[in-house]
Amino acid sequence: MLKIINVYDKKRYNNQFIADWGFGCIIEHPNAKIIFDTGAKPEILEKHLKLAQIDPLSIDIIVIAHKHWGHKGGALWLVKRNLNVKICLSKTWRNGLEKSLAFYAIAINSITKHLPISCKAKSKCKNLFVTELVLTKKTSNGLITYKWM
Repeated sequence: MLKIINVYDKKRYNNQFIADWGFGCIIEHPNAKIIFDTGAKPEILEKHLKLAQIDPLSIDIIVIAHKHWGHKGGALWLVKRNLNVKICLSKTWRNGLEKSLAFYAIAINSITKHLPISCKAKSKCKNLFVTELVLTKKTSNGLITYKWM
């Protein structure tokens, strides 16, 4: 079962959360916990993860959809707290953030096409793919696409 938890948004989905420009959600997949984008401000991401009772060490993969600050702001904070996290970035950008993340992260994957997300050990997140700006889940009824801009 796939579960999505919004942890950063310009709208308040939780009365205790701070509304702020940017986006971030946790995707709980049977084989991995993924954060899709990390919002704009690390201090807000940290607060929201605590309120949602999500330990940064439990996150297996960070996906940053694109280079706008509202999607990547908490990435370096998260990587410094979880040195085992894998990172997926769009191939469309390379800049100082990617170099900073590489200093801490164990793996950075550049997304150039549909990319099955490799998870813990040698297992895979079956039928889960990442492309720039979208996350798609393959189901028996077709593809479900989650798109945030």
